[in-house]
Amino acid sequence: MTNNIDLAIPIIDDAFRITDVEAVAMSDTSFKMTVLFLGSSSACNLVACIKFCKEMGWRDGQTLVTILCDSGNRHYSKFWNDEYLRKANIPSTQCNRHLIAQPGSGV
Repeated sequence: MTNNIDLAIPIIDDAFRITDVEAVAMSDTSFKMTVLFLGSSSACNLVACIKFCKEMGWRDGQTLVTILCDSGNRHYSKFWNDEYLRKANIPSTQCNRHLIAQPGSGV
């Protein structure tokens, strides 16, 4: 984490730990369901939203807003790279990954 977090510590009430496995699964699911090509931060935000709603006991009809702050464009070498994920023992659903191959990769 950057030192910027030190400024926020006094005003943070709670936080969720999101694993790489959860973030990758969320990005795959999001792409499959909505064709949103998310980066790791956006995927973590969505996982945290789900955990928050479950923790709060929220039901259908209630609204929560988050920010999808990054796309997958800067994450080709790791987050969206099946070979890297395999080596890191992070499961990937490989959903339509051929559609989002890095530009110029020939895939």
